[in-house]
Amino acid sequence: MVFPGSRYCTFIVPGSRYCTFIVRAADTALLLSGQQILHFHGPGQQSLHFYCPGQQILHYYCPGSRYCTIIVPGSRYCTSTVPGSRYRTFIIPGGRYWTFIAPDSR
Repeated sequence: MVFPGSRYCTFIVPGSRYCTFIVRAADTALLLSGQQILHFHGPGQQSLHFYCPGQQILHYYCPGSRYCTIIVPGSRYCTSTVPGSRYRTFIIPGGRYWTFIAPDSR
């Protein structure tokens, strides 16, 4: 999914490793309306781009294959609530819950 006319940032896992996510088609409208995800590389492409308000860098932290944490602008931490599961739910500022499928997060 590419939403033109926007700036991009990339989530990079410490140690130069990447976590690839697949956004469910049903979540597309929510993600777009939330103004968070503006560019997404599909499975196997090893990259994920998020919208960066004010050109702030978004950091992605994945210490292993079970827990992942997203640090978003405003110092709000969004952490997986289903450790060890393929489904990882993150709390996004504004009270929204988004679920990501992470088949290749090791």
